[in-house]
Amino acid sequence: MAQTDQHSNVMTGLAQPTDEQAEREQSKRLAERYRCAFVDLREQRIDPELFRTIPADLMFRYNFVPLEVQSNLLSIAVADPSQVLLSDELPLLLGKKLAIKVATPRQISDLLKRTEQSQRVLEQATEAFTLQVGKDEEGNNEGVDVAEM
Repeated sequence: MAQTDQHSNVMTGLAQPTDEQAEREQSKRLAERYRCAFVDLREQRIDPELFRTIPADLMFRYNFVPLEVQSNLLSIAVADPSQVLLSDELPLLLGKKLAIKVATPRQISDLLKRTEQSQRVLEQATEAFTLQVGKDEEGNNEGVDVAEM
């Protein structure tokens, strides 16, 4: 895709950066400004057990995802480090010191949405299983039927 030079109105052969590339560059600049590491969440292993230990409402409110925990230090990825660095609330609520890394807003949002959907499915399956086991204990049904979940 060609781009028009604003001053001379001449077409140049420069490729237009995609929204994702532009967002990535902006996040890298934010990371540099706040002296935080930049992390690409597509290349980062996310620990599902760690995810379950942190309330989802906090992750959505502060727009972060947990990356790893070592002793009393929790590494998190945020889209805007200024929001977390200016707030003393999050470390107090989590009971841990925070190591802040920066990721793109889109990657964080996508990961939180997938995690929320997975959590909802897990809760529904657990609830259905609990209801079915409750029926079995009352003697109304002989076995657990996976198809009913």
